[in-house]
Amino acid sequence: MFKFQSQVLYEQLSLFAKEVFVLSGKLPAYESNGLIKQLRGLASGILEDYAESSVRTSKTGNYITEKCVTNIAKISSLIDLCHHLGYIDKFVHDKWLWSCNDTVKRLYDSEKHK
Repeated sequence: MFKFQSQVLYEQLSLFAKEVFVLSGKLPAYESNGLIKQLRGLASGILEDYAESSVRTSKTGNYITEKCVTNIAKISSLIDLCHHLGYIDKFVHDKWLWSCNDTVKRLYDSEKHK
C-alpha cells in the first residue's frame, strides 16, 4: 500500500470520484461518449494526480493541487450543463456545487498544512 492510500484527503477524493461515477451512471445512455466519459475521466484524473503528487520526490504539490482543482472546476461546469439539459434537478445541482466547493477547500487546506 502506498502512503497516500491511508490519507484522509485521498479517501475523501476517492468518495468524491465514486459519487461522480454514480451520478454519471444516471445520465442518459446516449451521453456515454459525451458527458459520462468526460465526468469519469475528470474524476479519475483527480485521483491519479493526487497519487502522483504523493510519490514524487520533487516539490510539485502546488502544481498538482491546481490540476486537481482545475478538474473539479471542470466537473462543476459539466454539472451546470447537466442541469441545463434537464438531466439533474436544482437540488442535485446545488448539492454537487457545494460538494465541488468543499472538495476544493479540502485540497487547499491540505496544502497549507504541508
